[in-house]
Amino acid sequence: MRHFAIAIACTLISVGALAADAGKVLGLWLTPDDNAVIEVYREGERFSGRIVSLREPNYPANAEAGLAGKPKMDRNNPDESLRTRPIVGLNLVQGFEHVGDGRYENGSIYDPRDGTTYQCEMALQADGTLEVHGYVGIALFGKTQVWRPKS
Repeated sequence: MRHFAIAIACTLISVGALAADAGKVLGLWLTPDDNAVIEVYREGERFSGRIVSLREPNYPANAEAGLAGKPKMDRNNPDESLRTRPIVGLNLVQGFEHVGDGRYENGSIYDPRDGTTYQCEMALQADGTLEVHGYVGIALFGKTQVWRPKS
């Protein structure tokens, strides 16, 4: 009985440590060149992130007719009904599972520049940055961005 109690205690401690590690990704992150601020948040047992601000949230003065100065929209979304939603507030990454050691897998990342959704993995680095790797099919091929924590 004593061994059973010790096993239960060890399990609870390791689950608690895993949960604490999972929460390290929560918060605000700056994308490369400080183009966007992403807020990573928890949805149940999974993690997602939305765009909370853009360096340039509005279309420039030389934008096509009628768009100059207006908030940027998800104009390249393959679903026509979503093309009028603003980029600010948009879920950029979603559905990530924490798998331990600062790694998050089985998620996706959406690129509003071309309306494409990619499979994605994220990993916290020793220097406090977050590597975000989007890919199609095989993780070996794809593109990695490094996000920095927003202080």
